[in-house]
Amino acid sequence: MSSSLSPLAQLVPALTRVLQDLEISELTPVQQAALPVLLAKQDAMIQAQTGSGKTFAFALPLLQALRVGEHYQAQALVLCPTRELAEQVAQQIRLLARYLDNVKVLTLCGGMPMGPQLQSLQHGAQVVVATPGRLLDHLERGSLDLGQVHILVFDEADRMLDMGFADSLAQLHTHVPRVKQSILLSATLPDNIRKLGKQWLKADAVEVQVSSEVPSTIEHRFVPCEPEQRLQRVAQILHQQQPQAAVLFCATKEDVRNLCHYLAQRNWPVIQLHGDMTQKERLYALAMFANGSKSIMVATDVAARGLDIGGLDLVINVQLCRPEVFKHRIGRTGRAGSAGRAFSLFAEKSKGLLADLLPEPQIELFLPDAPDRAWPSQWQTLEIDQGKKNKMRAGDVLGALMQAAGLPKDAIGKIQIFDFATLVAIDPAWMDSALRSLRKQGIKNRSVRVRVQD
Repeated sequence: MSSSLSPLAQLVPALTRVLQDLEISELTPVQQAALPVLLAKQDAMIQAQTGSGKTFAFALPLLQALRVGEHYQAQALVLCPTRELAEQVAQQIRLLARYLDNVKVLTLCGGMPMGPQLQSLQHGAQVVVATPGRLLDHLERGSLDLGQVHILVFDEADRMLDMGFADSLAQLHTHVPRVKQSILLSATLPDNIRKLGKQWLKADAVEVQVSSEVPSTIEHRFVPCEPEQRLQRVAQILHQQQPQAAVLFCATKEDVRNLCHYLAQRNWPVIQLHGDMTQKERLYALAMFANGSKSIMVATDVAARGLDIGGLDLVINVQLCRPEVFKHRIGRTGRAGSAGRAFSLFAEKSKGLLADLLPEPQIELFLPDAPDRAWPSQWQTLEIDQGKKNKMRAGDVLGALMQAAGLPKDAIGKIQIFDFATLVAIDPAWMDSALRSLRKQGIKNRSVRVRVQD
């Protein structure tokens, strides 16, 4: 692991091993700021948006502090505002605890039958993840003893207060002893959250603030998918969503090439973007994506950095990624208040990671079969072998195509002029006419070489 993971040097081997399995090589800003504090067993008030990596930040120190040989009574309590979030948080804690000795994580949520929860409590659990109302139900029944809890986490505390759980949280004081470490996480820190912090946190609690905005206009879906199904699942999503423009993010250059080849074989208008491409290849790829002749771009994160294409209505995460990368990726759609869509593929073993990406992730279980055909692109790209250095102007190109070649204006799309080349989006029905005319008559009495750019 890189030096950026230095706070994790304190972790026991079982936790280090699971991080290696998950291929986690960098920390998010909130993890970098919070982990040293929490691993030192200090109380903390952490301002963290959904998607910032907050669950990871508190789950590792929580697991590190467990007395794994003591199985019966709860040692750590995590409070969440909703059942969905509680279940996702519990899944991620289980995921991170996979190599620890017999760690049991129990979820206690409202809206679920009480009987199975009572049976599970008889066998005990070191970590309890609960919603406030159901937790109080168990405490009043005497089915749960919090006397040995030494770590208490309030996850998304602002949402708990917004949902009217203030009285329930106040009642917990009679059931929870003075714990060794309390952690409060909230997207914002208004007065009521700070008041809650004063009730539960020690006076020397550390405040960690990480500014982060989460897109609010994006519809998210998560699609269960084992690695061997990824190519098929991507094609199914594309057929279901019919995007005007989509970016498909892959983890590696090899993944990009494989997916691009798969879609191209099925006649999708696809282009790739990765670090092994020359500057000209990258320039042309972005240009053809921008002019609509290639409506699907398959890219790595590094190659797509700075990409800002208007009208992008779909993002697909072909593999799960770190929360900060996730927000960066999906933030390419839903710009300027417009609606956007994002799909993320995940393997079953990584399901627990979804809680750090979204508080209540929606799982897309049904996808239609993808036929071996794709819709044609609205445009093709015509390449002219002269550009700015040759005094080429957009008006010259437009005039030649409309007057000499007879193309209607709506058959000509975006004109992009580079130093030594010009790319023009042409309606495919008019491409042959454009090629014949330009080859015969040139542009403003200048001979040019032209070809269709694939």
